[in-house]
Amino acid sequence: MKKAFLLLTIFSLLIPSVCAAQKDKEKSKLDGKTTVNAHIIDGSTTENMPQVTVQLFELPDTTFIYGTVTDNEGWFNIKKVPVGEFLLRYSFMGYSTQEFSFKTVKEDRERALGVFKMYEKSIMLTEAVIEDALPPTQVVDDTLMFNVSAFRVPEGSVLEELIKRLPGVEVDENGGITVNGRRVSRILVDGQEYFGNDQQMATKNLPVNIIRRIKTYQRQSDLARITGIDDGEEETVMDLEIKPNMRNGWLHNIDGGIGKPVGKNDYGDWIKYLYSGRYTLNRFQANTQLSVNANTQNSGRGNGVGYNHQLGVNFSKNIGEPYPRRRNEFPLVIGGNVRYNGSTSRSLSESESETFTTQYQSASFRNNRSNSNSGNNSVNGEFRMEWMPDSSLNIIFRPSFQISRNHSNSASDQVTFNTDPYIATDMTEILDEYRFLTTEMLDSIGVNSQVSSSHSKTGNNQVSGEFQFNKRFNDLGRNFTVRFTFSSTKGSNDSFSYSDQKYYQDHRRDSVMNRYNASPTDNSSWSGRVMWSEPIDSGRGNLQLSYQIQVNNRNQNRETFVLWGDDFDNWYETWDLPDNLEQYRNDRLSRSATNVSRNHTLTLQFRYNLNNSNFNIGVNFMPQYTGMDNFQYMGKEIGDTSRVVYNWSPSLNYRYRFDRQKSIQVTLRTNTSQPSMEDMMDITDDSNPLNIRKGNPALLPTLRNTAEANFQNYITETQKTINLRVSLENSLRNITQKTDYDPSTGVSVTQPINMDGFWTNWSASTNLTYNQTIPNTKWRYNASANGSYRHQESYMRTGSIGQYNPGAGTGGSAVLSSTNTISAGENASVTYRNNWLEVTANGRFTYNHSENNQRQNQNMDTYTFSYGGRANARLPWRNLNFGTDITMQSRRGYSGSYNRNDLIWNANASFSFLKGNAGTIQIQYYDILNDETNVTRSVSTTGRTDTKNNSIHSYIMVHFILRANVFGTRAARQQMRAENRALMGGGAPGGFGGGRGGMGGPGGGMPGGGPR
Repeated sequence: MKKAFLLLTIFSLLIPSVCAAQKDKEKSKLDGKTTVNAHIIDGSTTENMPQVTVQLFELPDTTFIYGTVTDNEGWFNIKKVPVGEFLLRYSFMGYSTQEFSFKTVKEDRERALGVFKMYEKSIMLTEAVIEDALPPTQVVDDTLMFNVSAFRVPEGSVLEELIKRLPGVEVDENGGITVNGRRVSRILVDGQEYFGNDQQMATKNLPVNIIRRIKTYQRQSDLARITGIDDGEEETVMDLEIKPNMRNGWLHNIDGGIGKPVGKNDYGDWIKYLYSGRYTLNRFQANTQLSVNANTQNSGRGNGVGYNHQLGVNFSKNIGEPYPRRRNEFPLVIGGNVRYNGSTSRSLSESESETFTTQYQSASFRNNRSNSNSGNNSVNGEFRMEWMPDSSLNIIFRPSFQISRNHSNSASDQVTFNTDPYIATDMTEILDEYRFLTTEMLDSIGVNSQVSSSHSKTGNNQVSGEFQFNKRFNDLGRNFTVRFTFSSTKGSNDSFSYSDQKYYQDHRRDSVMNRYNASPTDNSSWSGRVMWSEPIDSGRGNLQLSYQIQVNNRNQNRETFVLWGDDFDNWYETWDLPDNLEQYRNDRLSRSATNVSRNHTLTLQFRYNLNNSNFNIGVNFMPQYTGMDNFQYMGKEIGDTSRVVYNWSPSLNYRYRFDRQKSIQVTLRTNTSQPSMEDMMDITDDSNPLNIRKGNPALLPTLRNTAEANFQNYITETQKTINLRVSLENSLRNITQKTDYDPSTGVSVTQPINMDGFWTNWSASTNLTYNQTIPNTKWRYNASANGSYRHQESYMRTGSIGQYNPGAGTGGSAVLSSTNTISAGENASVTYRNNWLEVTANGRFTYNHSENNQRQNQNMDTYTFSYGGRANARLPWRNLNFGTDITMQSRRGYSGSYNRNDLIWNANASFSFLKGNAGTIQIQYYDILNDETNVTRSVSTTGRTDTKNNSIHSYIMVHFILRANVFGTRAARQQMRAENRALMGGGAPGGFGGGRGGMGGPGGGMPGGGPR
């Protein structure tokens, strides 16, 4: 591997010399005084096109004179062009070659040819062929794109419904989006940020009918974008491209629905009726965006049920004319958003878990049932200003704030056994039946039981900001940059807790506990960075030196009060605390401290660009200081707990582009994370007597290394897309839990520790996505596969634990507990689509294998497999749509009753009316057979847990949707209606454009060419 990399590097470095020699030979033919320049863009998306091949021929005999390529902004310059007539030819892979003739005269010193447009070859097909051959996905440079017209969704659908149908894309129960194994952190609209990191503002509000295509890529940070130097802070984003005809008016969308749960559910009459209401107002123009979203509903599908409310405003504005040759750089860019999120939710869950004890005969099985209610309210604001007084200065300021108020109530019932209760007894519903066991049986197999409840309220106020100043001294890459960030958070956390414990092996330990905790926090942090970039080899390379300091101050003052007396229930319900509260204070459970960390990072990095590749290589030196100040416990000052560690790490980002549709990228990243304040407190917290926590002030920061390779390819002739991602991650000084477990009482004591060694915590994963539209047919095939391996280590001790001194006990020393988990999955679908019908057959299989060295002979394999189909039909009368999907989902290898088959059937129908089909009535029926359940398994070094979350899966909804879109012209309104019919029905003409600028560039659109 090292030899191959060395040969590749030597070969790459030889390329500039060969190119330079060739250019010297060509320049001998250029002896004039005129400079010829032009700007090449994608004719459909108007994005810059870098690396376009430009050739200059002399007329009339078309003698070759000179050749070059466009820069990252899509510009080219040819100097010393003599007087005469010339032909300019420009070409790019997948695009139609264009030619342009011009003359130069003696008086010319500069000949500006203007802007040239290029278009994809596929657009030259007839409209009928395009409709059938329209590929659902395409790769351009580092951008994976989805053509929205190739995916049919029910009328009136929002973005979330579309994303769930995209190949290689997963949406979890919390709305998080993963594309080919990478977590999406933000959603953009036409390259502009849309409600910051609140993805659900977009996924639950933006209607599908205004989106042309979806792009996903790794977006650079502000620092990397301005300086061109990779800082390792890129993030995966999903960029929504709005249809061109939707950018010239106001887009209104109103959606109101009412419904009712159907059949039996676990929530009784808590929610008798379901409702949803959504209003969106959008205006998307080239240099201006404005969005207003309002959403309220109680019909969300997921874990639990609840009432959710959203209200937000998002805006962005480019002010002034773009700088010459820097089309995307304006004198002033402003933007931001303010949003409110509120929710009231209720959740019911059941779990069955097993603890990996060090003695097989000392098994531990626990069943738990919990019921929780919570309310969350937050107001967030994020703003951005980018000011460029001239083309060499760039100033960015990003302030933000957050105000949140939350409350929660929970109750749980759990029981622990020393053997598997499903084997030792004939019980099937453990938590409903265990109390009816005989005393002899319960004392024989029972370990403990607990009934508990809690009541809490929290509040946080946060202000933060980022400031960046950059001075560009020349176009070759000489930059000076200063960056500063700050954050300040003040919060409170007050809670009541009640628990009643019974110990079946020793009833003398039975106890009841009432407590009140108050934990105010005051945290602040700031960082500063200074960086200099120096160009090398006429700007092909850059050498960067930077220094950064990060300072974090975390203050916490936790007070615990052990309450007793008949008034506890009243205090618990009303929060009306007694005047003499201090007399209940428990010094053993109370403490105050200030945690201080200072991280220094010195970075040296080298970047070099070649014709088809570029790479960044760097090294980081990172001294880190962590310590506790003003640590008071039991009324005493605790001594010095400071720690200093020295880290160094390499970084690498190498990308090779075979052409615009085929590329490979390799990255190596390192980052650090600090232990939490709670983990560093040297205190024993027995708020939950069955799960006692101890702090560890000796904890050190964790160093996490990540290596990743990504291969993307799109084959135009066969409309085939391949995406392969492989990653490897390990953690140095990984923070894990050391566990002491008492098999006689079921009490566990955990303490965070740092694990030594390079391979104590590591993982590897791979994701493969394959999509193909069969040319000249109405069929397409999608498949994705994933696999992962994870190794985790911690320490475990099985033995007695003292009742009043949990740190003491007998039973031997702790032994190493390691868990290996292998996961594999496959997802495949075949789709047939014509102008009025789309039918899909699909299947999914997931396998998980886990083994623990303390349970070597135990089978912990689980299987989840599903198969089914989906159909959507559109009839021309009233835009009548029918849709249905049915899936058989099966689980095996789980605990007890969690192994089952769920047959899930959903259906919907809609029709449109009013002028231009602006109004739609839609009926949705989810889980018609009322058979859906939600079960997950998690495995750690200390045990495995199977969890079932209850929700309202079966319900019916009736929606009224109104689109009141105001456009400037009648033609625009007619085009919008035609595209809406195509999206929900038989497809739409058109093709892919392209990705973003950068190393790669945009794609194509309608035919055309020549300067404008």
